[in-house]
Amino acid sequence: MERIPVKSSFIESIGYESGTLEVTFKDGGMYKYIDVPRETYESVMGAESIGKAVRENILKEGFGVEKIEPEVLEIE
Repeated sequence: MERIPVKSSFIESIGYESGTLEVTFKDGGMYKYIDVPRETYESVMGAESIGKAVRENILKEGFGVEKIEPEVLEIE
């Protein structure tokens, strides 16, 4: 999924596809939120404070969540 870099002190980038929202936080954590309505995604992306919008509209709303583990690259 393509993630869009955002201006936030809390969040690095956000991606959205077919009801799944992926958020990469500045601390390196990556999470996938399930069954997020497109309207919620658009509201977050249009907010003056994207970090606050994610806290209020995603983290506190109880969407299903999965931690995304970083891929390990093997060097040959």
